[in-house]
Amino acid sequence: MIYLDANIFISAITSQTTTGAACKAILDGVLENKIKAVTSALTFDEVLWKLRQVMGYELAIDTTERMLELPIKIITVDSRTIREALDLARHNKLKPRDAIHAATMKLHGIKDICSTDPDFDALHWIKRIPPEKLKFS
Repeated sequence: MIYLDANIFISAITSQTTTGAACKAILDGVLENKIKAVTSALTFDEVLWKLRQVMGYELAIDTTERMLELPIKIITVDSRTIREALDLARHNKLKPRDAIHAATMKLHGIKDICSTDPDFDALHWIKRIPPEKLKFS
């Protein structure tokens, strides 16, 4: 099981780089059940926020809504998650959204995250896998 950071979805939709292509391949792998993936409900907020800047609000909503068609487990954010995120932010100087993602992973026993964000590297118990290096078949 791998946790997908919001930047995987955003890059798959907006980036024409090799990273964007790798992110598209990852989402195709999820769709084809070659990758078992999980993410936080927070991811949808992040994706919609970024996409509205790029493509306008209505198209961003439609695009974000299509994420629900992927067979990805979506983990809710509750007060326990927020408490853990605040603790992680306090001790690791994480950005708030990164702390929520890390707390979600910690509380659900997930160790691997596919992300372009090196801030997760500060957490010794998380293994960050850049999208270009995620292996699946």
